[in-house]
Amino acid sequence: MAKCWSATVGDNRLVLAIDIGLSKIDAVIADVGNGSEITVRGSGRSYTTGIEKGKITSQSELVAAIDRALKRAERDIGIRPANAIVSVPNFDFQFGYCTGLMIPKTLGKRLTEEDRLAAVHKSKKSIVTQDNLILHAIPVEYRVDNRVVESPVGINGESLEVTTHYIQADSDNVHALLSVIQTLNLHVAGMVYSPIASAQIFLSEQERIEGALLIDIGAESTSISFYKRNILQSTGTIPIGGNTINRDLSQCLSISDPEAERVKVKYGSLDIQNIEYRDKFELNALGQGWIEIKRQYMCKIIYSRVEELLKLIVKKVGIRPEFPYDIVCCGATTRCAGFEAIAATLTGHIVRVGPPRADAAHHIHADYGTALGLISFGLKTGAIVPHETPLNWLERLNRKLSRWF
Repeated sequence: MAKCWSATVGDNRLVLAIDIGLSKIDAVIADVGNGSEITVRGSGRSYTTGIEKGKITSQSELVAAIDRALKRAERDIGIRPANAIVSVPNFDFQFGYCTGLMIPKTLGKRLTEEDRLAAVHKSKKSIVTQDNLILHAIPVEYRVDNRVVESPVGINGESLEVTTHYIQADSDNVHALLSVIQTLNLHVAGMVYSPIASAQIFLSEQERIEGALLIDIGAESTSISFYKRNILQSTGTIPIGGNTINRDLSQCLSISDPEAERVKVKYGSLDIQNIEYRDKFELNALGQGWIEIKRQYMCKIIYSRVEELLKLIVKKVGIRPEFPYDIVCCGATTRCAGFEAIAATLTGHIVRVGPPRADAAHHIHADYGTALGLISFGLKTGAIVPHETPLNWLERLNRKLSRWF
């Protein structure tokens, strides 16, 4: 499992997750107890300001935007936790693979965890960082004496080679984000590439183990992540997102971006065939005021861009009829009526939108899925330490009696 870029965190009853998207900021305050159960105590949202296309352009504006989300999250509980795990805004990420070869001092002996870590460290040293910071370095394949193994620990060998999938973020942007979080008097428990967090909620553990493709349509871009053996094997982005559709609507219908978002959410559909030809609605056009247009015309604009995006994904991933893995989509755009149908048609596969139906996360509003995933990933990597749930008076009495007798 890949560690998130983190600092040491002390024991605390409450933890804060901040998902910084390019259009909105989500904050979730949760109580994490024994067994890593996550109980949401508060959630809040605000519009993102101080960021342009993922780059932090105004730290003061971003501080204010995050603070608004935090204040809404803490309304019900009245407490702002000191520890925060944060997603890094999507700006100038670099993805790639590198290898590290380690020759143990004693040849033919059993390889240890220290040997494994040494090989991973060597692979990271081969990464050219320049102005980037290594956010995640994820071992995806181990070879002992040129033989692929699931884990090298405990295997006899004379050489250990590891292939690492790395994710780099712009160093200046990361340091600006750190400054923003510290200005809010918060301790940074970890910083995470958001699709890794999303996968914790929108993919089941079985899907992450057996193999699944997660398509996360954000505001400015779409991330594509492939999981197998519970490891992020590969990832990439396509520069098309929900705001791209808004700009299409704005240009074609001569409306403002906020009006484009409003009509997209209220009247948008990808189920073109089931929209009545005479179905109309009113929108506020620039320089014209309120005018009436056909709903089908607007929805065809949305359909064209979504169709383009899905075709690009199919080409980039190489999805064919024999593609053996599950395909899962998330993001606000995927909740548009008819999305599952068009996605299934263009990929040739059944496509699920949102978290697994049988998963507990299905009962939590999917809008906060990535923020919840930050907490889940933090628990798995040790960036978040679950507190020990206090015993009630009866449990304390039973424990005492068991010691006496």
